Amino acid sequence: MEASKTTGKIQTIWKRLTNKEYRDVYTAGKVANDIAFQVYYLRAHQGWTQGELAARSGTKQPAISRLERSIGSMNVGTLLKVASAFRVGLSIKFVPFSKLVTEAIEERLDARVMPFDDDCLSYCDALPMNPDGLTPIRVNVSEPLFAPSFASATRIEVRETN
Repeated sequence: MEASKTTGKIQTIWKRLTNKEYRDVYTAGKVANDIAFQVYYLRAHQGWTQGELAARSGTKQPAISRLERSIGSMNVGTLLKVASAFRVGLSIKFVPFSKLVTEAIEERLDARVMPFDDDCLSYCDALPMNPDGLTPIRVNVSEPLFAPSFASATRIEVRETN
């Protein structure tokens, strides 16, 4: 995309984002559409039906259909189950609007996510190994891996509501 067209689109969206209602709808739409696109792409890439994905993730087919069609609210517990079925991680984070706009304009959403087994092939070479050369050195998971202000957080509980 041309730089001037990109700049114009960013300015248009940014002007609309000054309205709080628009920001809320924009954010909800972006999240729902990104999830829908990825779930559909990953499922189709595996050659699975919605029913097969539902069975593998311990959910029901209508829930998968709703995810793929961006209908209704998304439950973190369901998303975690779907991620587990695909053997991928799930990342949910707060970001500035500039990042949302940049991703949307640059169309940087990439649904190609490597499952764990394939991902490890590229990552495991970088892990420090035990002398046997076969197993990575264990990391002490009791130590916090995040900012000191969060050091007291030891457990996150995810509850699925029906």
